[in-house]
Amino acid sequence: MTTERIWPKQSNLEEYLKEYPEHKQRYLLASRHSKGSNCADISCGAGYGSYILGEFANSVIGYDLSLEALKHAESNFTRENVSFKNITELKNIKFDLVVSLETLEHMSEKDGDEFLRKIAISIKSNGKLIISTPLNETQYKENVTKYHIREYSNEEFKKKLESIGFYIEQWYGQSNIVSERASKEIMGISILKLLNTGLHRLLPKIIRKQLSKLLLNKNSDNSNPPSKINENNLNGAFCQIAICRLK
Repeated sequence: MTTERIWPKQSNLEEYLKEYPEHKQRYLLASRHSKGSNCADISCGAGYGSYILGEFANSVIGYDLSLEALKHAESNFTRENVSFKNITELKNIKFDLVVSLETLEHMSEKDGDEFLRKIAISIKSNGKLIISTPLNETQYKENVTKYHIREYSNEEFKKKLESIGFYIEQWYGQSNIVSERASKEIMGISILKLLNTGLHRLLPKIIRKQLSKLLLNKNSDNSNPPSKINENNLNGAFCQIAICRLK
C-alpha cells in the first residue's frame, strides 16, 4: 500500500488546512457523529484528523501502518483523550465510531475488502462507520494516480460496503468549483464524459495539464478552491462519503 500525506503541526494546522479545505470538511462532518463516542481513526496519517475528532469524542485512537506518520502524530497531535497506535494493534477492541477517510483507494480491491472486514469486526453492534473515497465514474479506475491503486464508482462503493455487511444510512458528495465544471454538460457533453473516452491519454502530459487549466479555468488563485459537502447529492462530486451501520 502506498501513501500520500501532509505534515502539519498544531502550531500551523489551521493555516495548513486552508490549503486542504476538503480534508478539514470531512473530519468536521465525522466530528458531528463523534460526540461522546469512543472513536478509531483508521489510517490516521499525520494525526491531525484524530486531533480534530478529539475535540468532540470521548476518546480517539488513531491507527496507521507508517511508523513515520505515527511518530509525527505522537509528537504533534496527542491530547489527553487522543493516542496513536500501529494498525497491527487493532485487535479485540470495539468502537462506537470508526472513521476512515481517503484510505480505500490506496489498496488493491482484494486488500480493500480485507481492510473493510477488519473494520467491521472493530465496530460495536450499534456503532457507525464513516468512510470516504474518491468518486470515479469513468472506466479508468486502476492506478489512477501514483498513489491511487483502485478508485470506485458510487455503485461499486455501495455494493462493496453492503457485501461486507454494512447498510448505508447517509450519502454525501464533496465537490468544488473545478469538479462541478468538469461534470457540467453542454449539449450532452461534459469534460468527465470526454475523459471517460480515454482520448486525453493520447496527449502528452504537459499538454493535458494546460488544457485542464484552460477548460476548467484553473489558475494560481483557485488551484485549491473551497469545497462543499452535500447530503444525498453526488452531482459534480470528486469525493463520496458514506455513513454506515452494520446490518
